[in-house]
Amino acid sequence: MCAAFKDKCIRIGCSIHHLNKQLEHSFTSEEIEKQTVKCGKVQHLFENVKKIATHVRRTHRQVKLSRKVQLYSDTRFNGAFHMLNVFLKVFDDIGVVLNNNYLSYFTVIDKELLEEVCKFLELFEEVINKLNQEERPTIYMVIPLRQLLINHCEPQFEDTA
Repeated sequence: MCAAFKDKCIRIGCSIHHLNKQLEHSFTSEEIEKQTVKCGKVQHLFENVKKIATHVRRTHRQVKLSRKVQLYSDTRFNGAFHMLNVFLKVFDDIGVVLNNNYLSYFTVIDKELLEEVCKFLELFEEVINKLNQEERPTIYMVIPLRQLLINHCEPQFEDTA
């Protein structure tokens, strides 16, 4: 559409896409715009969960679990939350389906940190669902929901990390 109107068109990007890209970068990038991403513990957690989830799906061992583990997809909105949240739900059962190689990834996963990350990402999931409407415009919600997320990301006194 921009090409058709040339200079008379200002493109407004999809707010959900921008939000999803920020979440993706926080889990997968070491550096954003020449600034170091300081999410080492969470990125390490994410990588370990991703390795285990991929292994469990690839070896068809999820049939022994109460839920099917989700693989991370950078094209799925809030894909990291979905993968981490399902992994948390099967956390207590997943150790029995892993072989020794993947058990080492599992033993370094801090369940409390996983719970905190999932709890933190729940609001992002809610915002993405509110903005993901097919039938109604949602542009009027972008600024208030953006501020809600900014406030949510401010460090709280009781935060442990």
